Amino acid sequence: MYELLSYDFIPYESEFSSIDSSLFTFFGYWNLLQALNKEKNLIESNCDKLFIYYLRMLQTHDLPLLDLSFQIFENTNFSNMNLSKVDLTGTVFTGSTCDNVDFSYAKIIQTNFGGISMRRSIFNNATIIDANFSNTTIYEASFREAKIHNPNFKYASCNGANFSKTGLKKEDFYPSDIENTIGLE
Repeated sequence: MYELLSYDFIPYESEFSSIDSSLFTFFGYWNLLQALNKEKNLIESNCDKLFIYYLRMLQTHDLPLLDLSFQIFENTNFSNMNLSKVDLTGTVFTGSTCDNVDFSYAKIIQTNFGGISMRRSIFNNATIIDANFSNTTIYEASFREAKIHNPNFKYASCNGANFSKTGLKKEDFYPSDIENTIGLE
């Protein structure tokens, strides 16, 4: 580990571009900080835009995704990102936009999506426990085969959303807008 730290997580004789080098450094330090600071928000509110920039850049490389548990994102644009298989336990998305985001197979436990836009996002096969979707716009989102337990969908706009094979019932959404929703019992 010391050797990786001394070379900023990049092998000494590597021929990576400076952008790739900075991304690998960011990736390495983030994982180290996250491991040392469990259940803490590490992103200061004035740095979340830069963090999202690096997160988007990392998606162009074949690296495992970051652990984003317990982070707080305020007014942040996640649209068109791939957050599949990401741990979002305890993460807060206050005032953020998550349109067309892939959350497939993500770990979504006590996550707060309350009051945000999640149009056409994908939650297929995600694990969703005690998550807050109240006052959220999840128009045409797909939750197919997601394992959902004790969600809060109060006042959510779920028009055209797909809840096939989730076991959710229409009563779970009262008083939400569930017009043209697929798969509710």
